[in-house]
Amino acid sequence: FAAEEGEAVGALPSAAVEPLAAGATADDAAFAAASSEGSPIDDPWEGSYVKPALTVSQYLKMIEMQRGPAFEELRTMADERKFSRLGNALVIAPFDDVRQAAFFLPWALVKEDEQSGVAVQRAWLDFKQRWMDLDATAIDAARYLADEDDVLRCVNGLDGALDRLPGGIP
Repeated sequence: FAAEEGEAVGALPSAAVEPLAAGATADDAAFAAASSEGSPIDDPWEGSYVKPALTVSQYLKMIEMQRGPAFEELRTMADERKFSRLGNALVIAPFDDVRQAAFFLPWALVKEDEQSGVAVQRAWLDFKQRWMDLDATAIDAARYLADEDDVLRCVNGLDGALDRLPGGIP
């Protein structure tokens, strides 16, 4: 902000700052500002760092479109014992598109139906855990501490968790 005459450089313009009442602290002023109409307190999800860019149906469509190629790639890599490459495939398309759509889906849904959004968030947490289990098992398989059957079991578990994800959507 450009400083007006008599104000410090970098200070807010005087019109934007309301004077504090006698005995009030800066925390009181911050609370009053946050409590004003239209604040994030009115919508508890508004303050979230997660800002979905698409609608629920668009995220579902993304999952539907990328799911087949993603899981086919994971299963092929497991069958061919390419466990290190499988771990890399978890962070690039097409699986990463599925993962990101699955991540943002509950956040988009919670704006429409909070209870359903929370249910889908719980399903996402199961999906995430199974994704991490697959990654760990693929690392173990690359070190000969697990085999392709273990990895395929994890892929199938991850696929099943994805099936449950839209189960909370009305």
